[in-house]
Amino acid sequence: MNARRKKGSDDRKRINLERALDESSLITVTDAEGIIIDVNDKFCKVAGFTRDELIGQDHRIVNSRYHDREFMRDLWQTINRGEVWRGDMRNRIKNGSIFWTQTTIVPFLDKNQKPYQFYAIRHNITERKQIEEKNQLIVGALTDLIFILDYKGTILDFHASDLNRLMFQPSEFLGKTPEALFPPELAAQMMQLIRNAIESNHRETLKYRLVLKSHIGYYEAYASRLDDNRIITIIRDVTEQRLATARLREHAALLDHARDAIHVRSLDHRILYWNDSCTRLYGYSREEVIGKSTRELLYADPTAFDCAHAELLEKKEFRGDLKQITKDKRELIVQTHWTLVADEDDSKQSIFCINSDVTEQRKTEQQFLRAQRLESIGTLASGIAHDLNNILTPILLAVEVLKTAEMQADQKELIDTVELSA
Repeated sequence: MNARRKKGSDDRKRINLERALDESSLITVTDAEGIIIDVNDKFCKVAGFTRDELIGQDHRIVNSRYHDREFMRDLWQTINRGEVWRGDMRNRIKNGSIFWTQTTIVPFLDKNQKPYQFYAIRHNITERKQIEEKNQLIVGALTDLIFILDYKGTILDFHASDLNRLMFQPSEFLGKTPEALFPPELAAQMMQLIRNAIESNHRETLKYRLVLKSHIGYYEAYASRLDDNRIITIIRDVTEQRLATARLREHAALLDHARDAIHVRSLDHRILYWNDSCTRLYGYSREEVIGKSTRELLYADPTAFDCAHAELLEKKEFRGDLKQITKDKRELIVQTHWTLVADEDDSKQSIFCINSDVTEQRKTEQQFLRAQRLESIGTLASGIAHDLNNILTPILLAVEVLKTAEMQADQKELIDTVELSA
């Protein structure tokens, strides 16, 4: 009897829990292949599909194509390992608009610990995401031009920290649409930007250029729904950024054609730039080294590197030979020149490094020095032998003279020893 009561109590708890989840969450259940086998009414209502339209489909039916392949691959790998996956997902409603969900996917495992169903519990966070996007727009636009438009594109209000950055006087653009202000092609692009922002319910971007009196200006426009009647549009002047990027590309192209191995690193030794000659010398591609520590990458024993870095910080420059290693562990000797690069307020930002491979040159120099030492030793030996000959010649002459005289046996033996030694 008690067992039946307990079972009945547990069943009621389960039913109540399922009801609570059903009322508060958007729920889908899929099989191991990701095919939807069950869905609750709340999900159908938000997604705009009927139950019959969803059953038998996979979640691509609500895929907004916002998340990249790496995101989806991580999701599937996680749940197929039997682990719970959590994250925010951007989904597509049947009418093409967007809704965001905070999603938890729980795998149900069979007796072999293999997933056979996936239970997805979602909470609608669309409003929160819209607020976040609008806040990001405002925060990121403190030095930009901000315009408020209605859904027809009519400019209702604006904000500009510097009025000199406006192309028109406020009286010339307030109450007007892009068609009345810009060339037809650009005006059409701006109106399409507004329509996209209304339909997608998230931030849309337009990049464009304008031919001005003194130069060509490059701009980026960001549009997002502000409420049910208005659009917020932010215009950012990226002309200087565009020109600076072009200059950097030119400089990088010149450095890539240099014969010396040139790289730029931060003060904590992280590689920021790596030219083609570095790749040829060390064997590492640019993609392999960016962000890596040059101290760990190129030095088997970093003691000399640390001493050189200390000298660089003290004198703002270092020149000298250092031993380095390549990707395939070959040892190099490089003649290096490091220079501290500072920004406009003289704060130290990075280190510009020029390395020349002098391995063979240093080996040749060592061989030449060794040959010189051997030659010096030979000359010294020859000189010593000559000097000894100068000393021994008179001795030998004296021995010959002494041998002509009458001598006892022991004296004769002594003379023979002197002759033999000389």
